[in-house]
Amino acid sequence: MSYIDLSIIAFSVSMDAFAVALCCGLVNHDKAFRTALLIALVFGGFQALMPLGGWGILYPFADYFKSIGPYVMLFLLNGIGAYMIYEAFSGNDEEDERGKELSIKYLFFSGIAVSIDALGIGASLAVNQQSIKMPILFMGCFTFVISFGGYYAGRFLGHLFERKLEFLGGTAIILIGWKMFLGF
Repeated sequence: MSYIDLSIIAFSVSMDAFAVALCCGLVNHDKAFRTALLIALVFGGFQALMPLGGWGILYPFADYFKSIGPYVMLFLLNGIGAYMIYEAFSGNDEEDERGKELSIKYLFFSGIAVSIDALGIGASLAVNQQSIKMPILFMGCFTFVISFGGYYAGRFLGHLFERKLEFLGGTAIILIGWKMFLGF
């Protein structure tokens, strides 16, 4: 997988974390740097751990999936991308927690929620017997930076771009899935 593909995937899967960090920035203005750093660490950490989990679970069985690996990757990436696009237009703002206090429990469960798609990415990499080191590094680092910036953007910009970014992220993941399936 090229660095460009890794960057696009990492950027795309970090859009949910960006949206949640943006919402957190709307509600919490106390200790801004500390809060932004905590959000970035939690979301970036989960974005690195979840694909490692998906990869670790399926990699021992990768030989069994070898012949169908490209189809599994196409299915998973298209499913993840389609779900992100659905979420962008569904009107369900589960991540929009403007009235909630930012607690460790909230951040923990938000970290899991925003990185579920990364679990599928890790699983698809395992099925295709691809390395997990660079993808988790890219996903964790991208999410850290984007979450940190998202918190500050939320303090100033609000919800102007949230849905558009989720749509673009989902579309990019679908296109990467097809690119990998077709072998470009």
